[in-house]
Amino acid sequence: MANSDNETADAKSRVMHEAGFVVPSTFEELPAALKSTYEALVTQGVVVPAKEVEPPELGLIRNPAAFISTIVDKTCSNTIWTCVSLMSSEKIFVLDVSPPLWFKRHLSPWATKFIKMVLMLTAYHCPAISGAMNTIVATRASRDLISSLASGLLTIGSRFSGALDDVKNSDAHGPGF
Repeated sequence: MANSDNETADAKSRVMHEAGFVVPSTFEELPAALKSTYEALVTQGVVVPAKEVEPPELGLIRNPAAFISTIVDKTCSNTIWTCVSLMSSEKIFVLDVSPPLWFKRHLSPWATKFIKMVLMLTAYHCPAISGAMNTIVATRASRDLISSLASGLLTIGSRFSGALDDVKNSDAHGPGF
């Protein structure tokens, strides 16, 4: 938003026009304004158009590959991705592929399991599971059981799709619940 009339696009266009700029009224008129300005400069002799030159026919020019992959081995008929055959029948999870790209090694089984659990909780439940996520993170941060549960339970509220908050405010369980 413009703080004053002097900051609007119309005011700036008006000032540029008064200073001698070629300012089209709309964006759609810009190509025509550029063409007419160029042609006027050519007729005045300010701009001398250069001759169009055909590029020489050189054929196919290829530089040798300067890229060395440290994670994929294509020396045999089977592509090997970080020591795992992509033709294998085992299921490959995103955490089997990403860590070698980022860290040049696989994650430990406990780290893979934790990140997989976090991804699955987040993907399945989004903000509705924020309390569980807080509990998990607090537990992994070596907090005691009560502190971890409290961090999760205190997150639950109407802002975080608080199902428990809505239940306590409803009359579904009778008066005084």
